[in-house]
Amino acid sequence: MRVSRLWAAVAAVVLIGAALTTAFASLGQSGGQPAVVSAAAPAYPPSAAAASASGEVAVEVGINAKGEVVSARSLEGHALLRGAAEAAARKWKFAPAADGASTGTARLTFVFRLREKGDDRPGLSAVFRPPYEVEVSPPAVIEKSNN
Repeated sequence: MRVSRLWAAVAAVVLIGAALTTAFASLGQSGGQPAVVSAAAPAYPPSAAAASASGEVAVEVGINAKGEVVSARSLEGHALLRGAAEAAARKWKFAPAADGASTGTARLTFVFRLREKGDDRPGLSAVFRPPYEVEVSPPAVIEKSNN
């Protein structure tokens, strides 16, 4: 009796895992865009937070047939945020090309948003929004010095 319950539990975990994998793999598939397998959020650069730099950074990534990012280039966004966005974009992984294509591209958007003064709540510093957007905040409010 215990063995059959164990196998039922194992089967349920496998089915749930397969469903989640399928759902995650389909997140980026719209209009021929590659599906995201794994994504990385950029760290909010301390120099950008200290300078109150915020906003969106658009990064175009080149993707090989294996789904690996082979290039990352900022198209727009604040200069103090571009390096962090490009570094994070290089860590993304996409589903391998199923149609025999050797390469592809995707446009990722990284949103850098400063926390409001007095917002010291612990919480997520990154929020992922399908298919290709990530919003990040610094871990704490950085107040500018008037010296």
